[in-house]
Amino acid sequence: MGLSHTQKHTQRENSITMIPRSRSLAVWCSCAVLSLHAATLQASSYVVTFSDLTLPANSYYLGPDGNPAAGTGTTSAWTSAAGQASFQHYYDAEYFSWAGFSYSNGADATTAGYGNQQSAHPGGGAAANGSVEAGANFALGYHDSFNGILPTVTLGTGEYLTGMHVANTTYSYLYMLSGLDGFLDNPANRFGGTLGTDPDYLLLTARGYDAGNTLVGTVDYYLADFRSSNPAEDFIRTGWSWLDLSSLGTSAQKVTFSLTSSDAFAPTYFAADNLNVAPEPSRMLLLLGGLLTLLNRRSRPSLHA
Repeated sequence: MGLSHTQKHTQRENSITMIPRSRSLAVWCSCAVLSLHAATLQASSYVVTFSDLTLPANSYYLGPDGNPAAGTGTTSAWTSAAGQASFQHYYDAEYFSWAGFSYSNGADATTAGYGNQQSAHPGGGAAANGSVEAGANFALGYHDSFNGILPTVTLGTGEYLTGMHVANTTYSYLYMLSGLDGFLDNPANRFGGTLGTDPDYLLLTARGYDAGNTLVGTVDYYLADFRSSNPAEDFIRTGWSWLDLSSLGTSAQKVTFSLTSSDAFAPTYFAADNLNVAPEPSRMLLLLGGLLTLLNRRSRPSLHA
C-alpha cells in the first residue's frame, strides 16, 4: 500500500540532516587559511637586506661583467632575491663610473675622498634594529646630477615601500665634517664654515610614483643640517637611522632618491639597508572580504532531502 501525502511529507522532514556548525566552520576556516596563504605568496611583506649578493671584503659592485665599449653608458637593474624590488644601476665603461644604486660592504670609516666612496660611515651594514653589522652588504646610492641619474627602486605590482635604514657614506661624512675630499682638502669647506655659522645641509628626498608615473608623495630627510641659529642643534648623522616612507602612500610603485646641498661640491651619496616592502592593503582587504563571505555562506545549516 502506498504512503499517504501526510506520511510522505513526514518522511521527508525526518530525512533532513543538520550539519554541525562547529564542524562546518572548522573545515571552511582551514580552507580559507590555505587559500589566503596561496593567494598572498605574490603579495607578502619582505625585507631587502642585500645578503644574497656576493662581494669580496671591503668592495662594491661597479658595473656589469665584461668590457662594454668605451663611452657606452649601460643602464641595468638587479632584483632582490627577497621579492620583486629592483634597483636601477648605470655604468659608464669609458670612465669606469657608476650612478643610481649599487651594493657594497665597505666599512672604512676613516679614509677621506672619492677612493673610499663605497664605505658606509657607521662601519658596516645595518642589523634589523639599526645597529652596525660589520661585513654585511648594504645598498649604495649615488645621485649623478650631471647626467640626471637618480637612485631608483621599482616595486612589484601591489607593493609599496614602508621604510628603510639610511646612513652617510664615509666620503660624504668626512667632507661635511672637515672639508676633506681627497683632492683639494680645505677646512673652510666643512659644513658650517670656519666660524660654524654657514647654514649648510645635505638633504635626501624620496619621491613616490604610481604605476602611471604620477607623483603621489614626497619625504625629506636631512643627513646633515646646520641651518639652525643655535649651533648646538647642528648635526651630521653618524650611524644608521630609520627613514619612514609610509607617507609616500600605498600606490607608490616606484621610488626615486635625490640629494641636494647648500654646497655644490658636497658628495651626493648615501647608504641604505633593510628596505621594508609591504603588500598594498586594498588587495588584502578584498581577498579577506571574499573569504569571509564564503565562510558566512558555508557556515549556515545544510539541508539534504
